[in-house]
Amino acid sequence: MDLTIDCLKAAEMGNSLRVKSQGKSKPKPACEYPPSQWCRSLEIAIECRVQKQCLELNATRPNLAVPRVEVTLYYESLCPGCRAFLTQQLFPTWAMLHDIMDVKLVPYGNAQELPSGNSPFTCQHGEPECHGNMIEACILHSVGRYSEFPVIYCMESAANILDAAQPPAL
Repeated sequence: MDLTIDCLKAAEMGNSLRVKSQGKSKPKPACEYPPSQWCRSLEIAIECRVQKQCLELNATRPNLAVPRVEVTLYYESLCPGCRAFLTQQLFPTWAMLHDIMDVKLVPYGNAQELPSGNSPFTCQHGEPECHGNMIEACILHSVGRYSEFPVIYCMESAANILDAAQPPAL
């Protein structure tokens, strides 16, 4: 969002005085600062009588000087507790705060690198969970950064995670 445009909108909303000049109405700034500077500091905003608009503007966009919140979740694809946390708490929070929050998903959870059968891993909830973890790890590796969490959410919120990972029948 362009700060200059928003500050000019504030001026259009009545934060300037009107004077008549050669029969035309022209805005006269409420302060000596150009509109592009109005929201630069609280003092300037107060002087230019746009503090409310500047506070609203600054409250709706992230502060780029502040580092993003980073959350890493180690989870198990078939664990009921992990699925509930991911679908009912973490994803809705991320959906609201994705402009200031990064989530790294690690579908490994309580797995161990103990070869068993056809898998190099042993998972707490059995072989199907190891399969689900591998599918989700592949998705996380293959899908774009901003698409991966919605895809994992879709799988984890399905009644059957492994069925949700299958391509649709043609």
